[in-house]
Amino acid sequence: GHHGRPAHRPDHAAGRGAPAHTHYRYVFTMNAATDFSASIFFNVGSATAGVYVDNVSLFNAPPGDINADGRVDLSDLKLLSGDWLKQQSGLSTDLDGNGKIDFNDFSTLGENWSGSN
Repeated sequence: GHHGRPAHRPDHAAGRGAPAHTHYRYVFTMNAATDFSASIFFNVGSATAGVYVDNVSLFNAPPGDINADGRVDLSDLKLLSGDWLKQQSGLSTDLDGNGKIDFNDFSTLGENWSGSN
């Protein structure tokens, strides 16, 4: 039985007959230069679907790359602008770690600007 599916449906997974997958992107920040004991856990509830991990890359985010996508661009500037002149510790936009979002952070972002694609 084909269960209502066409027998020769186009397949975009390199002809392996795999169903369409939902893709998620996660960025993890490492706390040390190496972490051989790092582990990732997947909670899929009662689902029986497989979990596949691919396109794993390790990169050193440039200063000013607030959203950790490997670029310093308008997305980061937007985040910095949203926190402009806030004074609190632990903000990802506080690039120099002085507890306030100010021109020091703005200049760090500017010095490392990658621009748009």
